[in-house]
Amino acid sequence: MSGSTNNQTQNQTQVLKVEFNLTIPADEYIRYYRGEIKWVQVRAINGLKVRFPANLLYPHVSHNGINGRFVLEYLAGGKAVSLRKIR
Repeated sequence: MSGSTNNQTQNQTQVLKVEFNLTIPADEYIRYYRGEIKWVQVRAINGLKVRFPANLLYPHVSHNGINGRFVLEYLAGGKAVSLRKIR
């Protein structure tokens, strides 16, 4: 394996993190739950626009919808790894 290929593999498996606030009222979140909306787009604290699959929100839904600060972990290639609520 060449050094260049090895570096590309390492870069694609590197886990990156982005933090953002998100509020989706329950009456709006139902559209995500039904699959009418499949992606969530947010502006991260650092100004970066981030898009991730709506199904990552399922564990964080309350009767009020979604509300809090989250950390999205993703691979350098863009694939989401996890979504954690931190506040």
